[in-house]
Amino acid sequence: MKSKLGTPIYAPLTIKKGSYDTRTDTINYDEVVLDNALVDISMSKNIVKTAIQGRKGTVKEYVSLGDYVINISGSIISDNQKEYPEIEVKALEKIVIAPISLQVVCETLNRLGIYEIVIESYNFPTKQGFIGTQVYSISAISDEPIELNNGEI
Repeated sequence: MKSKLGTPIYAPLTIKKGSYDTRTDTINYDEVVLDNALVDISMSKNIVKTAIQGRKGTVKEYVSLGDYVINISGSIISDNQKEYPEIEVKALEKIVIAPISLQVVCETLNRLGIYEIVIESYNFPTKQGFIGTQVYSISAISDEPIELNNGEI
């Protein structure tokens, strides 16, 4: 989300609690609220292009919308700036490693019809001089659940 001046606006992003099964266990994770998240969203189209000999350019055979590409960044700040926010970072890490689609509540995402995301990668870089702050960066794509009826989509 951007202000009228084009500057980024921090907005809360909530990842709803849930669970998933592994081969040996069920992993539960709690709801995490990222209070000061910056959310950038982009999308590309899926286009099948075929070059035809003797013709300038390509023939576009199929055009569809791709997934939204979502970049979420911000920082987790400890109440005590002399202590690392270990509990909050571990809760976020438990979510970002989940191999499932995650339910999200965020005005910026929900306005575009995005209610679920799949995390592709994440980064927890250090911030020099800040013991009580953990910076994060998450790359995700939008997801829409598909219900199968009798083996059909």
